[in-house]
Amino acid sequence: ATLLDKKKEERAYFTPKQRDALNKMFELVNEAFDVMMVNLERGEVFARSNIQRSYELEKKINGYRDLVNEEVIDDIEKGSYHVKSGFYFNKLISSCEKVGDSILNINEATAGVNIE
Repeated sequence: ATLLDKKKEERAYFTPKQRDALNKMFELVNEAFDVMMVNLERGEVFARSNIQRSYELEKKINGYRDLVNEEVIDDIEKGSYHVKSGFYFNKLISSCEKVGDSILNINEATAGVNIE
């Protein structure tokens, strides 16, 4: 079962604040995906000239993940929502960040940089 299936089975619900935070993370990842698609379409020379944008978006995604992780702990301690909800929320945020890492790897490969 997927993470969301398990969340549903356990009747863990996201608060409006959590949903807003997820939507913001989805927007950041979508923006990174859009940059990746342009880089793939235009090729190595363009991707190399555009790689800084990829790094900036990866930094934003990582920073947002870190911010949200801190807020999750604070909100659970305050009793703002159930621990299960915080767990699934945090897992989704982390999964989005991993997608961002993969997008950056594709951008780097397209640009011919940091290839090991």
